[in-house]
Amino acid sequence: FPSHDTGSIISVMDGVSQIGERNVVVIDKGARDGLLPGHELDIYQRGDMARDPFSTKQSDRVKLPDELAGMLMVFRTFDKVSYALVMKAEKPLHVLDRVQTP
Repeated sequence: FPSHDTGSIISVMDGVSQIGERNVVVIDKGARDGLLPGHELDIYQRGDMARDPFSTKQSDRVKLPDELAGMLMVFRTFDKVSYALVMKAEKPLHVLDRVQTP
């Protein structure tokens, strides 16, 4: 899986809304992207939008950086998607959180 490539969690098994350790998730990268069973990927929560404290306008907002939130291991790959097990979750994870190589 090329290090510059990123993907997203697109679904979680068992219909839960928050994702934690030992949950199975589906990511939008697969064998055609170079993923293989056993690959480990970091999970990043998307940064929030916050008011810019240095702006003169109240409406100016900035995107906060994405934050490392956990790690998953791919166990089954298909052409365009993969199943993965969340091995570590520092915070509650959500669908659309970003995944990439460590």
